[in-house]
Amino acid sequence: MKSNDHKADNKGILIVYNTCTLNLPDYPSVQLGRWMGDVKKILSQDIFSSTEKKLKCKIVVCECRGVDERAWSSNPVFIEWLDELKDKGVGYNLIKQYLPFGQAVNHTIKEIVKINGTYEYYMYWSSGLRIGDDVGQLHRIYELLKSNSNICRASLLGSDDNAPPENFEYTQEDPYVILPGLTVNDHCSIYSNEFFESFDRCIRPDLYVGNGSENSFPYMASSIGKQSV
Repeated sequence: MKSNDHKADNKGILIVYNTCTLNLPDYPSVQLGRWMGDVKKILSQDIFSSTEKKLKCKIVVCECRGVDERAWSSNPVFIEWLDELKDKGVGYNLIKQYLPFGQAVNHTIKEIVKINGTYEYYMYWSSGLRIGDDVGQLHRIYELLKSNSNICRASLLGSDDNAPPENFEYTQEDPYVILPGLTVNDHCSIYSNEFFESFDRCIRPDLYVGNGSENSFPYMASSIGKQSV
């Protein structure tokens, strides 16, 4: 395929902030405060206020809530959470089924793409992962990916719980390539539109009940002639 076959409708990143509240009919107000803090920190990134022409970024919260209607109907904590997200221009996708989180994330992206069109990049963000105070982080990641078309997926490491390969070293200018057979924990990762289009408009393998898909990504990247870093 030619590279322009994967040209996106929107410049920028679609971020899916994924929570999991299955089997919790009473909305978890303690987690709610942390999640809202995460969302506010993401929105404080300067990529959302960039003066770069036509750069569009959006956050959507994805919640798989199950089939118990108590989890969303007439629940004041849930309604407060939803209203605050709307006030901040954050999208929301409530999934009233028991689904693996990969399916929930893929479904959310597909629904947003139906409305807004495709994006240059799609980011999976696990709830509880708090970004630091450096407001330029996401913009630098965006520029790195824009400048290196060989990269179709990048993991964003937390301060702990990364379980990287041996001799794992990287710099912002020279990211570490995760070769097939290697893996790193995945709590936050970003994918190109080419990756998205190449795998039936999905960014996550959706056969895993939990997050056991990390070892799949280097193979998926290699299959389209790209790198996972």
